Amino acid sequence: MIILRTDWVCHDDMKVILRLLTPANSLAIETSLVTGLRIGDVLAMETDVLRKGQRISVLEHKTGKTKRVYIPKNLYYRLLSQAGSCFVFPHRFDDKKHRTRQAVWLDIKRAAKALRLKECVAPHSARKIYAVQIYKEKGLEACRKALNHSDTSVTLIYLLSELVK
Repeated sequence: MIILRTDWVCHDDMKVILRLLTPANSLAIETSLVTGLRIGDVLAMETDVLRKGQRISVLEHKTGKTKRVYIPKNLYYRLLSQAGSCFVFPHRFDDKKHRTRQAVWLDIKRAAKALRLKECVAPHSARKIYAVQIYKEKGLEACRKALNHSDTSVTLIYLLSELVK
C-alpha cells in the first residue's frame, strides 16, 4: 500500500493556488488556513451556526472534539454572502447537503498540477500551513493546542515537512 502525505507549501504558492480554484473552493481553503480546521469540518459548517457570530464552536468529525474558532470580519462576511440555506458550502445539486471534500481535493490537485508544483498539495496543506504559522509565532505547545491534538508527536508530523526544508 502506498501512503501519500500531504505537504506543507509556502504562503506564496498557496496564494497562487487559491486564485486558480473555484470561488467557493478558494473560500473553503482560505477558511481552513485561518482557522486550522480540516476541510471536511469547514465544508460541514452550518449556516445557522455561522450566523451566530464570528466566534463559533465546531465539532471536529475526525476526533469528536469541539474546537472554538474565530473567523475574521472580512472572511466572515464573504462566507455569509455565499452561504446556502443549510450549509455554508452547499452541494452543487442538493441544498440539503454540503460540498464534498473530494470536490475541493480535485480542484486543488488541478491547480497544483497546472502550477507544476513538486509538493503533494491537497486541502490538508492549508492545515499544515496554519500549524507552521502558529508554531513560529507561539511555539510547539500553542501549536498542539491550536490543532486540538492530544499528543505533541502528532503535531510534530505536521511541522516536519517544513522544518526540514
